[in-house]
Amino acid sequence: MFEEFYISLHHKFLKMKTIQRKRDLEKLLVLKDKNLIKVVTGVRRAGKSTLLLQFQELLKVDNPDVAIISINLDLPEFRLLGEQNWIEIYNFIKIQLKKNVTNYIFLDEIQNVFEFEKLLEGLFVTQNVDLYVTGSNA
Repeated sequence: MFEEFYISLHHKFLKMKTIQRKRDLEKLLVLKDKNLIKVVTGVRRAGKSTLLLQFQELLKVDNPDVAIISINLDLPEFRLLGEQNWIEIYNFIKIQLKKNVTNYIFLDEIQNVFEFEKLLEGLFVTQNVDLYVTGSNA
């Protein structure tokens, strides 16, 4: 039910627990490999990113060699690219795609990409891509 992790806070380590959102993970498993863009929305700090990280871990348990591309668009290196041009992120992803296997692509905080609809459309029509995104209206 809980996973444990540690965070450093002023050189002290705090033991934190994340809640395993079993029902939401099961929904994602049902939608896995379906010809849909899986979108997780909600207010900031609600656990959308954590849910997708937990789902990625489930994929790795099932197949340790699974092809996962995960981009957090809150990170400055991706946020700056996304705010300028969606095609830069698209090209970055396309270069990393593995051939002849399903590539699971996770885009966290998609609203940070200018014209993100074009990015999603381009990835959605790409063969061997299973697409997951999070977004909020923040």
